Amino acid sequence: MDFPCNQFAEQAPEPDEEIQKFCTLNYRTTFPRFHKINVNGDSTIALYDFLKHANVVDPEADVNIHWNFTKFLVSKDGKVLCRFETDQKRDVIEPEIIEALK
Repeated sequence: MDFPCNQFAEQAPEPDEEIQKFCTLNYRTTFPRFHKINVNGDSTIALYDFLKHANVVDPEADVNIHWNFTKFLVSKDGKVLCRFETDQKRDVIEPEIIEALK
């Protein structure tokens, strides 16, 4: 699922419909894309508040999303299994997904 956000260098200022069209035409995406949201700050939506705080032991930890394309792997029962930062590559992410599907 994709939740566009304009909180990172204002890279997604377009309306939802234009973002959908751009991603479909340029990247051939077929996964669900939702309305633009905020993932940090006082207006963070509840889903991202949950995702960011899942599995965090240190109450002082910085849980903010620091750049676009942070990903979360969530089990079918809603448990957050992994958080992948923007720079993590497929060779790190793919084995985690395969394990979660077993």
